[in-house]
Amino acid sequence: MVTIRQGQIRDCKDLLTVYSTTRWFYRTRPEGFRTVEEVKDEHRGIGFKKWGWLVAEKDGAIVGEVVFRIEKSPVFGRIGIIRNMDIDVRFQKEAIGTQLTKAAEKIMKEKRVARIFLVTPPEVYNFWMKVEYFSRGSLDYIQANPEKIKTVPPRGVKRVELKNVNKLPKSMDFSNIALPGLLVETLGRIVDNGHLGKLFEFYKKDVLIGVSAILKASPKEAEFVIDVIPSYEDYADVILGNTLAVASQWKVKKVRCMIPTDQLDHYKPVARWSIERAKDIPVTRIV
Repeated sequence: MVTIRQGQIRDCKDLLTVYSTTRWFYRTRPEGFRTVEEVKDEHRGIGFKKWGWLVAEKDGAIVGEVVFRIEKSPVFGRIGIIRNMDIDVRFQKEAIGTQLTKAAEKIMKEKRVARIFLVTPPEVYNFWMKVEYFSRGSLDYIQANPEKIKTVPPRGVKRVELKNVNKLPKSMDFSNIALPGLLVETLGRIVDNGHLGKLFEFYKKDVLIGVSAILKASPKEAEFVIDVIPSYEDYADVILGNTLAVASQWKVKKVRCMIPTDQLDHYKPVARWSIERAKDIPVTRIV
């Protein structure tokens, strides 16, 4: 019998075994997970505090988990985001993924979520279709050389750096033009995982109009995410240009971000981007 319950840090010992088959390559940890402490790090800190966490227990061992959260969207209101679903390959035919999904949906629906979003690798898309999540749009990786980023006039916009952050800023608990959940994920990598990075808020006449995060992912590459408050999308170029200026100071060779394809026009004015269609598939479900 499988029991679905709230995850606990002690469950990370079993999850290391689960991850060894499901996360042999992970976008933010390409070297994989090698110790229990590394798994624990995925389940604590500023980047995790507002995520829901359920595990599937069978015969006294954890055989799967789902991690999810809720954030605000100006288009859809409160949206749910499933960050990851991991099921031990030995039990993937026992409907454990379906049980975890339905349990997470129930919690999010009780919190007045009407739509749930996630990004899935193509090889798992069939599972999500079976539980009625369907493809909506596409994603692009964009990258450019920081030396070729255009200088953008500030147009009265003030950049404020956030320092000594120890909890999720309210200003970053939303998504508009950015990929849902990416801002919080990037914030966690900076604050919890120790990546060199910076967090910014942007103001126009003391009105918050946007936010951004940028981190040094490697000696040669920086990753970033920007978002803009609704009605201020025309200032996306200012926020982007001011954020990417940091990458020039770090002397990296390229800056990179994953974005929804339909938001590409907000990024085009600042650089001649190299664009690669992501294999990962954005899917949604109305609950």
